[in-house]
Amino acid sequence: MKSIFSFAVACATLLTFASVTHAEPERQLSQPGARAQAQVVWPDKQFTVDAAGTISPQVDYVHSGQRAVWTFATASPANALVRQTWIAPNHVAAPYDPTYVNELMTPLPKGMSGIFVISQNQGGLAEQTTPCRPPSEEVATRTVDTTLQYLCTIPKPTADEYQRTMDSTWANPAVTGVFIRLKWSDLQTSPTTYDDTILLREVDKAVAAGKLYSIGIKSGAEGDATPTWLFRPAPEGAGLTPVTLDWNEDSAACTANPHDYGDPTDDAYRALYLDMLSHVASVLKQNSARWRSLAYVKLSGANSRSAENRLPNGCKAGCICNNQKWAEAGYTPTGLNTFYREQMLRIAREFPGKSMSYSLIQDGFPRVNDEGCYLNETNTKICPPHVNTRMVGPFAQTEAIIDHARSTYGDDVAIAHLGLGPKPDFSDPAIYAPGTGCPLPLAPDGVTSVYGPNGVGSGCPNKWATDVGAVGGLTHFQTSHAPEVETPVQLASALDNMWSNSNSAMLEIYEAVAWKAGAAILDPALPRARQRTLAQWNERLHERRRKNFPAFGDPAPTTVSFTFTRSIDPYETFYYFMPKSDPHSDSLANPQLGYINLLY
Repeated sequence: MKSIFSFAVACATLLTFASVTHAEPERQLSQPGARAQAQVVWPDKQFTVDAAGTISPQVDYVHSGQRAVWTFATASPANALVRQTWIAPNHVAAPYDPTYVNELMTPLPKGMSGIFVISQNQGGLAEQTTPCRPPSEEVATRTVDTTLQYLCTIPKPTADEYQRTMDSTWANPAVTGVFIRLKWSDLQTSPTTYDDTILLREVDKAVAAGKLYSIGIKSGAEGDATPTWLFRPAPEGAGLTPVTLDWNEDSAACTANPHDYGDPTDDAYRALYLDMLSHVASVLKQNSARWRSLAYVKLSGANSRSAENRLPNGCKAGCICNNQKWAEAGYTPTGLNTFYREQMLRIAREFPGKSMSYSLIQDGFPRVNDEGCYLNETNTKICPPHVNTRMVGPFAQTEAIIDHARSTYGDDVAIAHLGLGPKPDFSDPAIYAPGTGCPLPLAPDGVTSVYGPNGVGSGCPNKWATDVGAVGGLTHFQTSHAPEVETPVQLASALDNMWSNSNSAMLEIYEAVAWKAGAAILDPALPRARQRTLAQWNERLHERRRKNFPAFGDPAPTTVSFTFTRSIDPYETFYYFMPKSDPHSDSLANPQLGYINLLY
């Protein structure tokens, strides 16, 4: 690393700009009765940052112990500043260094709110004004200024198109950020090698667009997200024994292509997954603009297909019994609990100041107990010889993970459910009690719950998430995929469902739905007072977050501040910029590059 400016050049620059910054040094404010040195109380140093990132005054003095306050043109989660440095051959955002007393990178508030778009899981999407070819690749259409537009899948994506979020999504003013879905198999190519290409491509798009992002790194059958090297002999692989399972539990038929899973309760599997998370943290910390834009780290790694926390756990007659395979592999509920406890601990250590998120499936884990008993296809308990211990309940493993997250980390862990649908209609008196609603729709007798004690299947937001919200805990949701939520009208209803029946201030939606929604009213058929665009919903969710979690700070501030402390002799200076305006050469000709000289 080379010095950006010599002290002589820095002083000369400050002299040149002295008439621009201020005509004379600011006056000290004194506290009566204090010693001379201790009397100094410097007034706040005020700066402004316009929509383009132009900083004014661009060059100024700040005293040790003095607070600098930057006021931005509009309220936004992207309002922040980071230090610039030189790492050959480029000027870049300085690495994030929490030990440096003048790490002026403005921390992102926890528990971020608003609309987040879900990134592509396989190939990317393409926008065009001609029909998709073949027609089967058409995902959606919309009309903008009388022009019919098509959204098409890319059947054979190039490396750059693979899992790429559209530029129009990053530029969409109606969204706060993007949930970047990553596969462990793409990110880690061997026990000791990584490929950060997709991660950094998407993160850099977020920074450049002034958006936030969350990350979830899944294993599982979908897209072969489980690394195959886990099962190869050392040193090329980890030498683990695969657990071969019927992954398609949505079908009554046997899966024709069973998938090899790793056991998350295995010590080696757990160590490899957690070390991968440490690698990701180290990569993001190398650039404070990338680090600052990270909103959530999702707990994951025990996955069936999606990033939700679940494992194949069904048994079909005449097919692979997943529970039996897990029991034979040595899976235990205690081991699963250890996997998530240690993952939370690792994320808290490696991603300090960042929120976590746990995406639940209430009955998502194998019906296996610590002594090797399991439930077969008839829900009969099968145990090893001379063992007859109690079977773990269908929800117990998920509830234990949530309980630990809440008791140990509180609202540093959001409890999420990824299956929110349109708001249910309980108006039919032949089925529901008059005035019934979420979370437990009642039968006409007004006592019996139509959907059982947990309301599963009613269309209400998930009870395990809303139970956390009911005691003031942090929650968020993700919409169901098409066809349940694929139109702007359905999205409007899903947002109303979340707003009316939970405390959540954050919703993840699919990219195609966000594209179709555009800037228009989501549901023009609603009464005018309830009509909203996606951008208006985004702001409404920020406001709910401000009200419900004020201790976390403003999710879309207009001002940020930092109090400097002189720590380096003979001088201490800073170049800094707004992350979305990019690093610049060390020339003050660019008004988006600020410069501070820190005085005693």
